[in-house]
Parts: sequence; structure tokens; C-alpha cells
Amino acid sequence: MGKVLISPDEDNFTLSVCKCEFCQDMHKSLREWDTFTAKTAVQRNMLRIVDRLENNTRKVLLKSRRRVKTHN
Repeated sequence: MGKVLISPDEDNFTLSVCKCEFCQDMHKSLREWDTFTAKTAVQRNMLRIVDRLENNTRKVLLKSRRRVKTHN
């Protein structure tokens, strides 16, 4: 497997055209995540934590973009 590159400028995941096992597994995971329904208290708590992490990450990215724009 080659390198996985994550760009801080990209907000949205896009499916690759690669047919390797890693990429196909990533696509499968994305489909499963989009349709996942929590059935237990542990799963609901995990979803809340993921939501909180994603929201915090979005806030940090927005702040860093604002700083870059104001310094140019």
C-alpha cells in the first residue's frame, strides 16, 4: 500500500477510482458508517464522541483558515 495523503484544505471525502483492497475497504466503511444505527448505549455514546470530535476538528480547521486568510 502506498501513502495515504490527507489534505487539510479538503473538507469532503471523495471516492477514489483505485480498485486496491485498501481503497475498496475504505469505500465499504464509508457506506456502512452512513447507514449505521446505534442499538446500544455504548454505540450511542461512541457516536456522540465521534460527533464531538468531528465538530471540534471543524472548528479548528475554520480557525486556521481564518488566520491564513488574514495573514495574506
